[in-house]
Amino acid sequence: MPPSESETHRDSDLKNEKMLKNLIESLVRQANDRNKTEKEQNETLKQLRATLNI
Repeated sequence: MPPSESETHRDSDLKNEKMLKNLIESLVRQANDRNKTEKEQNETLKQLRATLNI
């Protein structure tokens, strides 16, 4: 027996919800990685300035 139209829509909604959740998690990870890299660069710059007495 083929799935009803409402079941098909529900399955589609669940797939879309899962894709959006994965996309958001990926964007959050990218933002966190970027922030970490920026903090590391700032710390390196601070150490370099201290070394050079700038």
